[in-house]
Amino acid sequence: MLETVDVGERSLDSYRGIAPDRILDDVIASARELRGIRILHINATPYGGGVSELLRSMIPLLNDLGLIADWKIISGDEAFFHVTKTIHNGLQGGVLELGREQQQLYLANAETNARLLEEDYDVIVIHDPQPSAMLAFHGKGSARSGFGAAISIPRVPIHLSGHSSDSS
Repeated sequence: MLETVDVGERSLDSYRGIAPDRILDDVIASARELRGIRILHINATPYGGGVSELLRSMIPLLNDLGLIADWKIISGDEAFFHVTKTIHNGLQGGVLELGREQQQLYLANAETNARLLEEDYDVIVIHDPQPSAMLAFHGKGSARSGFGAAISIPRVPIHLSGHSSDSS
């Protein structure tokens, strides 16, 4: 099973007196139609970077609104994360040259993490390049997937043999 990040609890009502009541009431009303929807957020690490900061605040608020939101992180060894750092830098415009061995390492890790995704969700959001190939191995079931990149992506310089996740 993929590791679940414990984010504790937080209430939207704690923002009363800080944010205008009208806005908070609109958020609560808008969320009513989504109550019970299961949303999974996947990324590479629970600490450091914008994705972790966003999810640490957002997941408890989504749960407070009646959605069922989980945050899971992938696992990998140092070699895998070195490959994904190369991909990350390439997506931001750097040089991206992955040899066959690096591509196989990336895809093997994606397949391993995909096997660890056991639960079913209505929506799956992949936040980083590191887990982006997981759904190609796991499948989406009835879920819709998305890729919510926390980095600027001016171009997509590599295609890993048809193993990228579909974001429709």
